Formats: sequence, C-alpha cells, structure tokens
Amino acid sequence: MVDFYLKMALLIILNTFMVSGQALATSIFSKHCPLGCPVSNDDNLDIVIHNTHISAINKKTKWTIWTSYEVDKKFFGKRKNHSFIADPLLPERLQKKPLDYKGLYKKHRISRGHMAPASHFSSEDGIARQTYYLSNIQPQHMSLNAGIWSKIEKWERKNSPLYVISGATDKKNLLQKKFWKLILNKQENIFYAFVIKQNGEKYCYENILISDLEKLTKLEFFKYYKINQKRLIMSGKGKC
Repeated sequence: MVDFYLKMALLIILNTFMVSGQALATSIFSKHCPLGCPVSNDDNLDIVIHNTHISAINKKTKWTIWTSYEVDKKFFGKRKNHSFIADPLLPERLQKKPLDYKGLYKKHRISRGHMAPASHFSSEDGIARQTYYLSNIQPQHMSLNAGIWSKIEKWERKNSPLYVISGATDKKNLLQKKFWKLILNKQENIFYAFVIKQNGEKYCYENILISDLEKLTKLEFFKYYKINQKRLIMSGKGKC
C-alpha cells in the first residue's frame, strides 16, 4: 500500500511560465487533483506534496491556502489519533509549529481543523499520520469543526469516490476566516462548491457559484474542463 501511495505522489506534471523570474501561472496535475489543481498567479505560494494530499502554503503567513485529496473507500479504516507536528517536508521558515496553537483552545475554543480529513486515510497508520502535519491544518472554532465541517466529511465518505479541494482565506483574526470546499464527482461529471463563513463561535454555510469562489480565493479551478455544478444541501448550516 505504501508503494501505491508513493507512486501517486510522483504523478506530478509542473508547467510554470516565467517572466522576469516571476511565476505567472502553474498548472499541476496529480492523483490528488486529476482535473488540475487550483491555478494561481501568486508567486507567494509553495506546493507541498504528500501521499494523502497536496497543499499550497502561503510563504508569508505559513497558512495552507488550499489542499486537494481523493476520497475512496479503499483508503478507509479504523481511525487512530496522532500528535500534530510540523510538516517535515517543509523548510523551517514555512513550518507551523505546535506552539503556534498554544492557548488558543482554552482562550477562544479554536481547534485544529483538518483540510484533508484523517478519517479518509485511516487504512494504514503511517499514511494517516501525514494528515496530522500542521501544513494540513487550519484554525477553526470548535463549533464549526465539530459541526458542519464534520458533517461534510461524513458526507464525502458516504458518497465516495470523490475528489475534494478544501481551503481558507487568510485573515489576521483567526475567527473571521472563510472556509470553502469544491467537491468533484468525476464519474458523473458534476461538482459542488460552497463557502462557510466563520464569525467567532457562529458560522453559516452557503452554496456558491464557481465564478464567485474564484473571485473570493483568487484561484482558477478546472481550467481545462467544463463540468456541471449542483447544489449540496446540508442540515445544520448555522446562522451568522
């Protein structure tokens, strides 16, 4: 199984167009995002690739901007909890550390929210540990993490196979972040897009057009493909 994941991680094609040493756009195709990963004109992003997921990291804030992963029952198993640690593949200047979260839960009930869920990759312990790297984590109020975010993760497992891109906006106020997901059902050629607005312990969920998601995130999705969009209705969507 480990060899299988390693092969997945190596299925990467990078096409970077440079002008005066600055990256204009990078197209990345991998097992984690087979229709292409999000495209950005921001040269302030670095890409880190793991067996379970691929992520874009903001070099200044060190926060993950987006994470893409596959949801398939062949990766499911009994989940084990692990310690959150700095991502060993990242240079120290890009690493979030456990100390960055010290006191946040006690003071603000801020928890560590997985972008690529640990429960989706629990078939093998060594692989599941990669979802506990802090490069795969965003600060979420516990009400959101244990609420709508958890419900969406369970929906993903129930409706697999899927491909998912999760992300969050950069905000100095950690409780004002906007979280979003783009869920692709490749077999039926449809996708769902929505945003979750966090306001302290309150949050609200809404479907969003992919064009509006691109404006919000300054990313381009499915650049080379035309896919039908559908609404995803979830209960307990909250109220901001």
